[in-house]
Amino acid sequence: FSLRAGTGWKPEIIKPKIKAKTIAVAPGVETLRKALSKANSGDVLTLETGEYILEKSIKISGNVTITGDKGGTSILRIKEKVNKPLNYFIRLNENAKLTISNIFFDGKTQNPKYAIVSPEENQNGLYNVFAKNITFKNFTNTDGGSIFKAYKGTKADTLRFVSCRFEDSYRGLNLSYDKNTSGAYSANFIYIENSVFSNIEELAINYIRTTPSPLIPGGKLIIDHSVFYNIYNQEKGKIIRTNGIHHVEITNSVFDNSYKVKTALVLKGPKNSISNCLFHTSGFPKTSMNAKSEKILSKNPKWEDKQLFVPNENSVLLKKNNKTETIGLIQ
Repeated sequence: FSLRAGTGWKPEIIKPKIKAKTIAVAPGVETLRKALSKANSGDVLTLETGEYILEKSIKISGNVTITGDKGGTSILRIKEKVNKPLNYFIRLNENAKLTISNIFFDGKTQNPKYAIVSPEENQNGLYNVFAKNITFKNFTNTDGGSIFKAYKGTKADTLRFVSCRFEDSYRGLNLSYDKNTSGAYSANFIYIENSVFSNIEELAINYIRTTPSPLIPGGKLIIDHSVFYNIYNQEKGKIIRTNGIHHVEITNSVFDNSYKVKTALVLKGPKNSISNCLFHTSGFPKTSMNAKSEKILSKNPKWEDKQLFVPNENSVLLKKNNKTETIGLIQ
């Protein structure tokens, strides 16, 4: 027989846990990107009121939280003069998770194409975006631009926008680049809650799947208590496009002032539904294949404030006047 020195088992190597830190970031040129380059996954970056100027795009890896000043305005924009034009503000890398709140993305300088983009083409590790109280404004690049873009061959698990505003831009959320790949779609779940799309030149949301039938599971879009105002205002324009998405549920929302639009959206299949929504000078929804459309109001919303979309006391949007549920934003 033979003798072997040492233990007969392999010791388990446990990596030390790195405790998440809260990192305060001052306004200024490149301060946010530099802070992110030193942050570890799980860290929280807190921003003050002021301008955070980018000279280069930000790339997110791991689990990152960025929180702006809830009591003021934390503005993210591109420097007036940069050596190389920026296509986007933020890119999510594969398997990254971005939780972001209380930030104003201003696309006015340098005319960037996008505010936030997915991983690069055909990088299919799932990523996530959780956004709350974010304003996206002035993303007017008409050369394929949009506020959010999912590249071909990428997939988000969840994109969630709560109390967000998408304003004065060319396109909103564009998840349409897999249209030539059968069965492919760019996000498992999209949630839009208590949010506003206003003055968008083309589609507010373009989330599609090429499939033989919408009855085949794949893709989920939930929209609740949101406002779509002056969207794709052309006769053949659509406000939302969800071709082939298996589960679409739109509730308690307002479609207003897209007066040239004839068909605001098309829903197909029994898992597609729209209910308790108001359409005013914005066409109407079209349903087929047992999609549901119920409690659709066709009345003037009577805004007290068209910037904040606050209804006046006589508006049918208020629960006391429609006897069902508040429609539009939860103030």
